[in-house]
Amino acid sequence: MVEAVRERVRAQAAAQWRAPVGVVYIAKVRPAYRVKGRRSDGTVAGRRLVRRFCWNLVRFAGVLVQLVLDGDGDIDLRRGTVTAPPGSPAIEFADLARRARRVWVAWGGGQVLLAQADGRVLWSGPAQFAARQFAVIWADGGRVVLPPKRAEKARIRQEVR
Repeated sequence: MVEAVRERVRAQAAAQWRAPVGVVYIAKVRPAYRVKGRRSDGTVAGRRLVRRFCWNLVRFAGVLVQLVLDGDGDIDLRRGTVTAPPGSPAIEFADLARRARRVWVAWGGGQVLLAQADGRVLWSGPAQFAARQFAVIWADGGRVVLPPKRAEKARIRQEVR
C-alpha cells in the first residue's frame, strides 16, 4: 500500500515537472517554528491565550503518560524545524504538513510537492530539496526540515547516489 502511494506521488510529480523525481515519506510532522509572530508549535503568538494555557496542561499530561507507557525516553515533541521570514511560502508548506501529520514530499527540477498520506496534493511550487539535511529551501531564505524515519533516510541516500 505504502509503495503504491509512493509510486503514485512519484508519477504525478514526474508528469507535472518532466524531470527525475525523488520521494520521501514523513511519518510524523511536528516541526518547531522559528518564525517571527509564531510560537514554537506554529500557532500565532498573542491569540487564544486561555485556550493555549489549557492545551499546554493537556499536552503536559500527555507527555507524562507517554513517559510511563513508552519507556523509550523519546519525548521530543518537535521533529524538524521551520525557519522563515513572515509571509514565506515555507510557513504555508509547514502549516499544511503539520495539519496532515503524515506526508509525502516529492522533489525534482527545482520544484517540490507536498502530498497527504493518501497521495492527494496539498502544495506544489518552486523550491529546492536538500537531500542530506532533508530540508526544503525557498529563494526567500525559508527552510523547512522534516526528518524522516531511518528506513526512509537510508532509501533516499541510496537514490541520491
